[in-house]
Amino acid sequence: MLSYRHGFHAGNRADVFKHSVLVAFLKLYTKKQKPFTAFDTHAGSSVYQLTSEYALQTGEAAEGIIPLVSAFEKKLLPQPIPESLEAYLNLSLRYYRKDCSYAGSPEIIKNFLRQDDELILCDLHPAEGAALRALYKNEKRIHVHIRNGYEAVCALTPPKSGRGFVLIDPSYEVDSDYENVITTVQKLHKRWRAASFIIWYPILKRREYETAELKKALSALKGSESFYVENPVRPDFLRPVTPPPAPPAGEYGLQGSGMFVINPPWGMQEAATTIAEWLRKV
Repeated sequence: MLSYRHGFHAGNRADVFKHSVLVAFLKLYTKKQKPFTAFDTHAGSSVYQLTSEYALQTGEAAEGIIPLVSAFEKKLLPQPIPESLEAYLNLSLRYYRKDCSYAGSPEIIKNFLRQDDELILCDLHPAEGAALRALYKNEKRIHVHIRNGYEAVCALTPPKSGRGFVLIDPSYEVDSDYENVITTVQKLHKRWRAASFIIWYPILKRREYETAELKKALSALKGSESFYVENPVRPDFLRPVTPPPAPPAGEYGLQGSGMFVINPPWGMQEAATTIAEWLRKV
């Protein structure tokens, strides 16, 4: 969707949850020395100014990462802080102190790349793609593709390294995103069994049916371990999602978000669950 810009939402509560879980994944995944190739299908522009017109227009970072890193810096957060969440906050604080910026998923993954690892970034939006190319023009381990992320990851896998993972986090503002996520993962799972997948999804009242179908399809992949963890905004969303007979009409607004992980590294489910539980309390 070419009208979507993540700069409006960078550093919001969904980003805090998504990126702290991503850090947990990367800390565990990089324990093995074998090189990997990472794919980010909806990379955005990677680094976002939290004082930009986009960010100030919505104010979402002011209810997400900004008060969190401020309290973290002043040592006001409840202890103990989960190890991976603390690593995420340290990284976020470094960018925020530098120039009031926020590191998105490409920049987070970059911080975990070793010499022989590679990162392939995809975004269909010309402005986002241009920003990525400018930011990583001198980085030989990072490759930018201004193209449809679903098509790109299917065309470029499996990589030569054999080991790798795919991060899929579209806006879901396009109805087809739910089906595209399912079909892309199903296709990749058949040809690249060693791959891990990290899929972010929003919790929306009006999308209960689509979300339930997404989780059902991803859970049905044969020969793979998987789990999902959710971080609802309100306690009344701490419940299993049962597919209703038809997509319900309903209220708008993000009620939380979830992370679905396929072929997780050992210890990943416990780490992600601990992060979600801590964030709910805070």
